[in-house]
Amino acid sequence: MPIERGLILDGRRSLHEICKPLAAELRRCFLLVGVQSGPFDLWSNSEFEDNEVLRERQRWDVPRLENTSTTGMRPGTIPQFADWLVVDEFAYYFAIDAPESEALVRAKVIADHVGDLSEQFLRDIDQVADLLIVHGNGWWELYSGRPDWYDLLVTAWPDCIARPLNQAGTPPPRRDRFRG
Repeated sequence: MPIERGLILDGRRSLHEICKPLAAELRRCFLLVGVQSGPFDLWSNSEFEDNEVLRERQRWDVPRLENTSTTGMRPGTIPQFADWLVVDEFAYYFAIDAPESEALVRAKVIADHVGDLSEQFLRDIDQVADLLIVHGNGWWELYSGRPDWYDLLVTAWPDCIARPLNQAGTPPPRRDRFRG
């Protein structure tokens, strides 16, 4: 279903918290993580070395992503490792709910659009990703063409703000800023 609007949330929430309403669904999704310094936070997790082999098994080889700041991750990365994924200013998390062969085809298309928050790309993102989560500088943006996922997010986050796609990637206006 073409996307008409995105949802924005307060950026002080963790990625794990943002993903919680869709945890069961995201558990089966392939994930593309577009961050400059990741995908995993190597410094703030004291258990990192103990779980390094497990996390390495989560990596999903997407040849089109070689030499980029985007990494492919296997199903189960979210929610299991959400707290260990890097959340930078303008980080992108694409969830693909499809068999691996189809997910790979979709990932190749997404590879050319990581960081693209144009209205046209977002309107048609449902053709390649089931969910896009963007962390801006102080806010989260969520885009899904799946009505059931969208409804779960709106229900879970009654304080979310729906706004048109042409405002993607821009800070919420002062009157819409989140109270803390």
